[in-house]
Amino acid sequence: MILGLVRWMQPVHGYDVKRELESWQADEWTTIATGSIYHALRKMAVPFGVSQLAQDAAIASLAAEAELFERVELITKERGRVIDALRDQGWTVPTSEGNFVWLRLGERTMEFAERAQAAGVVVRPFAGEGARVSIGEVDGNDLFLGVAAAFRS
Repeated sequence: MILGLVRWMQPVHGYDVKRELESWQADEWTTIATGSIYHALRKMAVPFGVSQLAQDAAIASLAAEAELFERVELITKERGRVIDALRDQGWTVPTSEGNFVWLRLGERTMEFAERAQAAGVVVRPFAGEGARVSIGEVDGNDLFLGVAAAFRS
């Protein structure tokens, strides 16, 4: 019923669906509760929704296969260089197959994230766990390596 209502009213938000069902007095003849409306809508959403612009960029990237493979090779080499440098600094860095490295920082994660941000390095901190750092251009990676070295000392 929720799906049919969403299709009929589209584009629509959860509050609109709730309001429409209340106008039908659906709570008297169904078992749909307000919370289940949002749950049902959330289940229909595309996980990690991707915008049309991002989809178009991905398709264009795939169409430029030679440049794509060249970029992947550069990122792979740079990731290896960054991991080696971090290990040389004394960090325990897990092997990565993605375009990022992971630093186990535990309770010092947010402190590291603040220092990185102050130096102009963007990291994705997970409080109490560690930080994910995307591999980018050499200059940016070198800046990150400097922050990591200073943090260890």
